[in-house]
Amino acid sequence: MRLGGVVDRVSSGLRVASSQAETLSAHSVSPEPCPNCGRGPVGEYCAACGQKQLTAHDLTARAFLHDTFHELTSLDGRLWRTLVTLLAHPGKLARDYFDGRGGRYMKPLNLFVLLNVVFFLVQPHTGLMHYHLEGYLDSSPARVDAVNATRIDRALEAETKREKRGALPRPAEIESPAVFEAHFEDAIQDLEKSMLIIGIPFLALALGVTYVGKNRSAAEHLVFSSHVWAFFLVFMTVTTPLFAVLLPVLRALGASDAVLHVVGSTQAGLLIVWFVALGTHLYFALRRMYGDSRSAAIVRVVLLFASTMLFFYLFATRLFYATLWAL
Repeated sequence: MRLGGVVDRVSSGLRVASSQAETLSAHSVSPEPCPNCGRGPVGEYCAACGQKQLTAHDLTARAFLHDTFHELTSLDGRLWRTLVTLLAHPGKLARDYFDGRGGRYMKPLNLFVLLNVVFFLVQPHTGLMHYHLEGYLDSSPARVDAVNATRIDRALEAETKREKRGALPRPAEIESPAVFEAHFEDAIQDLEKSMLIIGIPFLALALGVTYVGKNRSAAEHLVFSSHVWAFFLVFMTVTTPLFAVLLPVLRALGASDAVLHVVGSTQAGLLIVWFVALGTHLYFALRRMYGDSRSAAIVRVVLLFASTMLFFYLFATRLFYATLWAL
């Protein structure tokens, strides 16, 4: 019995060794350096940087689509793990990042950029949270002068280009307010997508002020700020379409005029919901990331909330002038 057991174990070991040998032969160590880092050795993966050695199969469209689908749908994928942690455990992403456990999640800035793109793909179709020229002009007569000056500059620039092409000089033709407004609306929708990233260093600066003397680094504030804005983008992406369909649904259900009037100010209600959610997220995130007490977290939430409101005010006003400059 003992001899038979030894024979079985030897046979099993030989089968394992044979399987490992086949695997190693399929991905033999290459004498060439890694194309990604220039070091090695390179087998199936580079021993120095982890880059996978590409095969002919990896370069097919089928492999690309498979990898993309798997990354987006797998519950073990970084994207979904990151989103679940972001929503269910405020502050944990930043805390894990600085505790050396960030490899399981998406990079902070990559996450923000991805969610920013998703939000601005959804938002234009809801009819909500748009910046319009009419709203800017109603709130400030000085902006009317700025718009008229821009219309004149655009007309002069167009005439100069026309004459450079050999056309005879003629009086500059100023575009109508309606045409200018259409150009403005297109330009401002493009600009607001990229300008929101300014909120990351702005909030990080506010964090630095509230934690002055606490021996906290700028990197901590930047990573934390990236995750806060990522949460805000997720929440906006989900709630904006819901609010957009709320009024038509209530009207179809025969809601009273009083209810429709209250809900009609959808944008104001939406802003309230957003900032309540943001304040709640900040409270728990500050406690987990920085170890704040309840009272300290509440004080900092109030200060950070005020800085966020200031950011949105500056964002809206600067966006108007940035759009005029871009036209």
